[in-house]
Amino acid sequence: MDLYRLETPEAAWGVGLEELFDSGDWVWVEWPERLGGPPASAFAWVHLEILGPESREIRLYLLS
Repeated sequence: MDLYRLETPEAAWGVGLEELFDSGDWVWVEWPERLGGPPASAFAWVHLEILGPESREIRLYLLS
């Protein structure tokens, strides 16, 4: 799900995300800060950062 264009957390939840999170399947969300907080009690956060033309940093945070 790409949440970039959603203005408020209420709009994000209004597109059916709750059902997806409750499904038990993996759900990939771009711009998760649009949700207003963590989407579930257990999730992983992947942070990608461009450091240069040929250099990237990937950080993985596992939260539960």
